[in-house]
Amino acid sequence: LKIESLYQNEEELNYVVIVFQNPESKEFLGEQLVLDSMKYKNILVRLATPQHQYAKQKQLNVPTLAIFKRKEYQSIYESPKPLNLNMMREIVRRNEDTKKDKSRVNNDNFVTPKEQLHLSDLKSALSYMLEHEIPMRKAITGEKLTALKNFLSTTAKYLPLEMKTVSKVLNQIVHWLSDQEQVLSKDFSHQLQMVKEENFPSAVNWVTCKGSSSQYRGYPCGLWMLFHTVTNNFDPKIVLKHIAGYVREFFGCEECARNFGKGAAKIDQDVENAEDVVLWLWRSHNRANYFLKGKPSEDPTHPKQQFPPNSLCPKCGGSDEQAWNNGEVLKFLIKFYSELKMNSNDKELKEIHPKFQQFWKDNVAFEYKQDKNNSWLDWNQVSLCLIVWIICSSIAVLLYFMIRLLRSKFSSKSGYYKK
Repeated sequence: LKIESLYQNEEELNYVVIVFQNPESKEFLGEQLVLDSMKYKNILVRLATPQHQYAKQKQLNVPTLAIFKRKEYQSIYESPKPLNLNMMREIVRRNEDTKKDKSRVNNDNFVTPKEQLHLSDLKSALSYMLEHEIPMRKAITGEKLTALKNFLSTTAKYLPLEMKTVSKVLNQIVHWLSDQEQVLSKDFSHQLQMVKEENFPSAVNWVTCKGSSSQYRGYPCGLWMLFHTVTNNFDPKIVLKHIAGYVREFFGCEECARNFGKGAAKIDQDVENAEDVVLWLWRSHNRANYFLKGKPSEDPTHPKQQFPPNSLCPKCGGSDEQAWNNGEVLKFLIKFYSELKMNSNDKELKEIHPKFQQFWKDNVAFEYKQDKNNSWLDWNQVSLCLIVWIICSSIAVLLYFMIRLLRSKFSSKSGYYKK
């Protein structure tokens, strides 16, 4: 394995990552890692088969990887077991700049973000999904295509009203997908660029989902936020099934998708109404947090815990001594994922989204939100109308007295008078 030859004429290259995988593998983990690593100038990813001399010598399981540092002939890391895509990404990012990452993780000045639903996290999750995760599939057809259309259509339907532009773009993509039997990665990306509007989210900017370092939190956190948001506007079962379809066919973490799918297989027997939809997804998220606690992907400044903690919902229970109070949890989740925070001139604005009453799905909710968003405009309109009314009333009164005066003068000249 002539690793040193890869460094030739590459002054900025510090790390080489060799991904060992079966050529017939349909997971494309190595290929996806190659795409992900292109944004790093000091890292290079290459693919190799299990028959490679190094893999045989080390008896490596596949898919797996080995990381080599410049001027070092031995690998600085070899994965002890087969890895999923997210784990591969984390290892690569950690080794991209070890000192830099350590200084970030140990940075005492990093403040853990406040737990809240933030517009920027939802936009960032959708941006990463559309720009990176979906195009990682070279060809989308059959069940994958159906799952994609269903998920994007459902997401467009139940996004917050503040994301109308994104909903419009998603609907346009769904309309385009409906006419396709097979979608290539490059065609999807091209179509996205065609329908994107000026204020469509493109840059990723995590707020609540911001980690202490780049390999922590981010997209998985934002994706969960997105799932909770669309289920909070409820349509029994079908929303969960569309989410499960997307996770199964597109989510980069194969192990995560497999675990999610095991629970999703019981949706029909576990979910009967809108409340069940919200609680089912909440339990699934807490199970994921339980299994990921203490794993390398865990942010040391934001340890995995069961949600909501007592600090956010004292009545919800969930401690070692107390079981969850599902009624209180449901009320908390509805409120939490209905209150959207967004930045506007460094000012935090609250938006109340459709609750668990059917009338919120009508125009009343929309008019109510518009009134709140445009309250300054409404007051200006009221003031303007009041001024116009006063002027018109004054003119009417003035005309009335002028007519009375003219009539009295006419009556005196003609000799007529009223008894």
